[in-house]
Amino acid sequence: MSVVERVKRMFGNENEHEEDSAPVTSEAALEISLSDPGPDTDTCKVTLNRELAPGRTEFFETHAEAVNSPVAQRVMRVPGVHSVILKDNVVIVAKHMGAEWSTMLEPIEEAIRAELDPNAAPSPVDAIAEAAAGSGPEEELRARVQEIIDNEINPSVAAHGGYISLLDVQGTRVFLHMGGGCQGCGMAAQTLKHGVETAIKRQVPEVSEILDTTDHASGSNPYYQSGF
Repeated sequence: MSVVERVKRMFGNENEHEEDSAPVTSEAALEISLSDPGPDTDTCKVTLNRELAPGRTEFFETHAEAVNSPVAQRVMRVPGVHSVILKDNVVIVAKHMGAEWSTMLEPIEEAIRAELDPNAAPSPVDAIAEAAAGSGPEEELRARVQEIIDNEINPSVAAHGGYISLLDVQGTRVFLHMGGGCQGCGMAAQTLKHGVETAIKRQVPEVSEILDTTDHASGSNPYYQSGF
């Protein structure tokens, strides 16, 4: 059974218990409750005290599909997230195979809170994206590279417990950060050179150089790679 099928089945089961849901209000202080998904579960249920998709179900697998749902877009920035379902006051998040909930739950909550709570601090995931944001040719290049990272690269490296973030674009140079299982991994250089760099330059040939800014010496399998 695919991840998508498991997500939809789980959500169908949740509908049987809707009468037990807590009252939903848009006036109270934001409350977010995350279920404990366990290490062998592909989905996590997030319950809010306000509705995001009242009376309907919305399913997103890509950032493009979530263009009209800021909450879903923020959640899908979290490395390891496969897809998002919204229904009434419930969010179901599915992860990629190999991704670890232990590194995802806090960023997921931070992403939701950053969108819905005006007093919340920016989430680290959003901070990276906002720091790279701008306008003009560099922004266009950044957007194209980000799409490749989101839709192709991170789903692949998530299977190994890692993720890659786009930190900045300067001219035609791209600066990346490798986290999770990629940080300190002895194969990180090969992943960057033959996987990430190949994928990006194949689709965005304007990119002249890709630099790894990661401090691999502090990773779980330390080594240091300054870039290419």
